[in-house]
Amino acid sequence: AFTFFMLIVGRLGPVPLAATNLAFNINSLAFMPLIGCGIAVSTMVGQRLGRDDPQAAEYCTWTGLHLAGLYMGAMALGIDRRTAAEFSFFLALPTLTGATALQLVKHRDAITGGDVQLIAVGFLVSFVVALAVVKAFMAVVTKHGFAPFAWYRIVAGAAALAFLYLR
Repeated sequence: AFTFFMLIVGRLGPVPLAATNLAFNINSLAFMPLIGCGIAVSTMVGQRLGRDDPQAAEYCTWTGLHLAGLYMGAMALGIDRRTAAEFSFFLALPTLTGATALQLVKHRDAITGGDVQLIAVGFLVSFVVALAVVKAFMAVVTKHGFAPFAWYRIVAGAAALAFLYLR
């Protein structure tokens, strides 16, 4: 339907087509990240339900709802992409820390002294790698916007479909 609509508008001339394209691109800033959030939440809920943990699935759902609400509020207030992306990362820190603490408490009986050292090393390495990735991500978002990630998703999706088709 979207393509058909764009074909009809294209027949009106280049100015209406450009204006419509611009309007859709601006609109996509509002809903594309939320679609990504919905996919992520669906994946996490499915994993939790697969582990027969409906309480964790509900927690993932509420967390995703809160993140989506915060994003919509930020966009309504006119916050720029860089600030919104930074805020999302900073908001994720307490969420991930809480989830990790919950899992450690939940499985405390299975954790041995050697496991504590491995967990500490894993935490430190993950923290350093996350800092590097976030810094690189912010540099790309600031310079190019979210377009490189959109193209990456298109290429990755096409490759996955090709793999599944040829399998």
